[in-house]
Amino acid sequence: AESAQSVSATCVQHDRLQTLGWRLAEMSREERRYAAALRRTWRDTAESTSRITDVLVDGGLLLHYVRLSASRLPKLLANTSDCSDGLAAALLQVESPLQQLLAEDVGGFTHQVDRAFTLSELLTQMWFASDLAGSPPKMELESLQASWQKVSQAAGELKSSLEQGKPLQRQLLLRALEAQRPDIAVGTAYAPPAQCSRGGLGGASGSLVLWRYEHSFSALLSSLQGDAAWRCNLKTGLTTRINEMELAELGSQSGAPRNQLGAFLSVLL
Repeated sequence: AESAQSVSATCVQHDRLQTLGWRLAEMSREERRYAAALRRTWRDTAESTSRITDVLVDGGLLLHYVRLSASRLPKLLANTSDCSDGLAAALLQVESPLQQLLAEDVGGFTHQVDRAFTLSELLTQMWFASDLAGSPPKMELESLQASWQKVSQAAGELKSSLEQGKPLQRQLLLRALEAQRPDIAVGTAYAPPAQCSRGGLGGASGSLVLWRYEHSFSALLSSLQGDAAWRCNLKTGLTTRINEMELAELGSQSGAPRNQLGAFLSVLL
């Protein structure tokens, strides 16, 4: 009887060891599958982020999306058809709605780009934490890091170009204003007072707009690009060009837009 019990115990122990061996083998196979899947997913993600970078930066998609959004600003409730106060007041009306539109429209897009790079970073950390997958390929890892730096640098440059007084900021505001009145050109809607066409303007009179009135007898005229301005005496009609120092001072006064249109890019910095 004791011999039979000994044989039975030996068989049970053998079965347990065999089951344990199978489980260890299965675990080993699962670990190899995990390592292979991690390598494959990481490589696919690295390639995707590289392509995203090429389209966003080299292809100009990010800048194009920003300009396109400005052209699609919905009709505002405020009366942007009143041109009597000049272009400065009209740009102030569209600036906050444009900032909100960019934050919602292009901002959602930049968050998707950020999530793609965040995913690649998480996969990289998983790879380093795994003893099975080894180290990520050096060339691909450096390419991934370079892609993020490229996107971040481009976003920083674009954000800087959207600051107050920069040409691109003014271009977007003008696009947004044109979306409010597509039936008439901005230069026509905000034409300088008729009496300001005499003297001092040279050949620039056709490209100027009324920026704002200073007093009952004085008006500021500006080029559409904002790179030059004149002061017009409404009594005499005479105009004098404003020097660069005074032009910079005028740009920082209350008649100029102030919001940060590029705030939506902060997620990529």
